[in-house]
This record gives sequence, structure tokens and C-alpha cells, in this order.
Amino acid sequence: HQRLLLVSFALAAASGILYAALFPSYQAEMKVMLRRGRMDPVVTPTPSPSPAFEHDEITEEELNSEVELLHDEDILRQVVIENGLGQKTWISSLTGQSPEERVEKAVRRLARKLDIQPVRKSRLITVSYSSPDARRSAAVLSSLARSYLAKHASSIRPSGEENFFEQQVN
Repeated sequence: HQRLLLVSFALAAASGILYAALFPSYQAEMKVMLRRGRMDPVVTPTPSPSPAFEHDEITEEELNSEVELLHDEDILRQVVIENGLGQKTWISSLTGQSPEERVEKAVRRLARKLDIQPVRKSRLITVSYSSPDARRSAAVLSSLARSYLAKHASSIRPSGEENFFEQQVN
């Protein structure tokens, strides 16, 4: 029994080491810092002291809203398309999946692989993603950051603002 236990342990340890050596996993991480917005200083012809910065606290609801925005399906779909995560594989060709189905599966897989956590007692959100390719890990988080910032900017922009500025330019 001892020999069987020793051989089993050796096989399990060797397979773990072999898997780690052959299939490395690269983790990319980014942090998102939330703040209320900018404070526009008053412009006067005379020099004035710089305004005191107010420390408006971010509530837990606002932090959780931003975490959910990072999980938004539209944002994840854009990340999948930009990085080619929904490409045709031999499994998808055997099952006869359409490109839309492959993208939907890739969006669900990306949502599972992304780890998005608010940092306790701070204004930070930590986002991490692991994949076997270091470039892909970094590219996924980079496109997630771009898509998130675009979605965030469009969600806080007052409606009709863009039309107003286009009219003024014309």
C-alpha cells in the first residue's frame, strides 16, 4: 500500500509540474479609480489662492454600479470582437455554431474569466484576467478599459450635449 500511495503521489506531483510547465497562465491586472468629477477653479484677473479640494466620498452603491458597468454585456461583446476571442475553432466547426453563437459563448466565457472586485475602503476597482498568452491578457484588459471609459463617458454626458455642440460648430 505504501508503494501504491507513493507512486500515486509522484504521478500527481509530476502531472501538476508538467501542466504548469507546458501551459503557463499569464495574469494581467488593472485598477480603476473612481472620483466624482473635476472641480473647475474660478478664473479671475487677479491671482487667487488655489481652491481647497473637497473629498467627496464614493458610496458603496456608486462603486457597485461601476463594477456592474464593467460586467456590461455590450462592453464585453466589444472586447471579444476586438480581440478575436470568438474565432472559429475545431469544436465550433463540428457543432456548426454560427458567428453570433461563437461571440455569445465567448462573451459568457470572458465574463467568467474576468475577476472584478472593489477594493475595500477605497475608490479602487481591481480587474484581472488570465490566459495562456501574455499579450492576449494585456490586450483584453486594454480594450476593456477603452470600452469601459467610452461607456462611462456616454452614461454621464447630458443628453443632447453632442447635438448642441455640433450646431454651434456649424
